[in-house]
Amino acid sequence: KQSEGEKEFFTPQIGQIKEDSTRDILKQLYFTVEDQTQEEKKEQIPKELQHQTKIGTVEQLRLCQMGSHVFVPPSITEINCQLKSGNIRVVFGQNVTQLGNSAFFGYNRIQHCHFPNLEGVGSGCFNYAAIRCFIAPKCQIVKNSAFNTCYCLYKVVMDLHTIEYQAFAKCNIKQFSAPNLISVNAYAFSECPITRADFGKCKSISADVFKHCHKKVELKSGLPAYHDIFKDGKERVGCKAVQVFLNRELSKFTNQFYMLRGKQKLLKSNLQVLACWE
Repeated sequence: KQSEGEKEFFTPQIGQIKEDSTRDILKQLYFTVEDQTQEEKKEQIPKELQHQTKIGTVEQLRLCQMGSHVFVPPSITEINCQLKSGNIRVVFGQNVTQLGNSAFFGYNRIQHCHFPNLEGVGSGCFNYAAIRCFIAPKCQIVKNSAFNTCYCLYKVVMDLHTIEYQAFAKCNIKQFSAPNLISVNAYAFSECPITRADFGKCKSISADVFKHCHKKVELKSGLPAYHDIFKDGKERVGCKAVQVFLNRELSKFTNQFYMLRGKQKLLKSNLQVLACWE
């Protein structure tokens, strides 16, 4: 019983709270891919594209857009629209095998593309585009000016057999690897800051592949030493033939630098002690 003058305090009772895992909470809001049935997946594909194998208009491409990303439906094997505006930055197409001519010509928003089963890139497909990274591990042919004047393009992953005229001219590519290459046409890497190129055993290489490049390119190929590509010419620097690329990065000497720095500090402290004794 509470006496006069005493304050009454209430102690709230906290009931046991059942915490749901993040996964369970997310399941209430979104369906995870593995929990979806085939019918649910099919409903997500726009009706206009369910029986299509080709995206031929910008409107069809926008039907696949989610925010700034485009997820191309599995039924689509070719993209041949001419995208000029919008806010598409990333494109993923699992079963796309062909990109048509000028499909993304001059589009200044796109940054990353991933096409696991792509076989070829059409002429001028990304000409003057803002593409930075292009991943297509099965792509074998890049046609004329496909990536011409893509100043931001620095990463390319392909299994190229044919590189046509000015395909990668004026890009930001510094190293390029295509060990299964069969032919490379003129000006393919013109005005690029490229310093290394692995062309495997390719023998069909134009002497002007690296024209207007201001650095000597280390080239691995099947060309003989007397080929013109290894000689200085008008507006081009002769390449250097190599069989193995040497690692010239300073990072491999990091441990040695730390050891020398430690010894330098020890020597400095010893000299200070000797100076005090004198």
